[in-house]
Amino acid sequence: MATKDYSHWSDFLSDLSMVEKTVQELFQPAYGTRIGLRFINKFTRKNTGCETVQEILNLFRSELTYLIQVDAWDEPNEMLSQIVIEDNHAKLALRIRFGKEQKEPFFLLDFDYFEEGQIGLDNLASRMERYHSCIYDAFRWCVKDESLARFQPEMGV
Repeated sequence: MATKDYSHWSDFLSDLSMVEKTVQELFQPAYGTRIGLRFINKFTRKNTGCETVQEILNLFRSELTYLIQVDAWDEPNEMLSQIVIEDNHAKLALRIRFGKEQKEPFFLLDFDYFEEGQIGLDNLASRMERYHSCIYDAFRWCVKDESLARFQPEMGV
């Protein structure tokens, strides 16, 4: 299940519940082999209100952007890095990307929290709540405190 029109977490959980019920009724799967939640956040000048690439990069911890900002090059075209962290439940893959589309720069944070193996399909909603919490914590780590207000959801939009 995927969406590009994220409205609110509770709406996603409601849709997921409907999909889960339908899959259970039609297929009765015994288990899943990979269950996860992924959030891809693409930051541009337009959706951040920033005027420059530097302003966009300054929204995030320097640990995530230092490769783009070194003195060795003036203006890189692309950067991609990934870190995978495992906890007691699952793995978090954090992909960080800088690039340009039609000459417009963007900075991307891609969070993928997942479990692999023979995973029971009971309590999927509570599992997704745990995944969501882990991804939110990772997002909060990435974003400087003073930048957080820019990323609050807009209700009714």
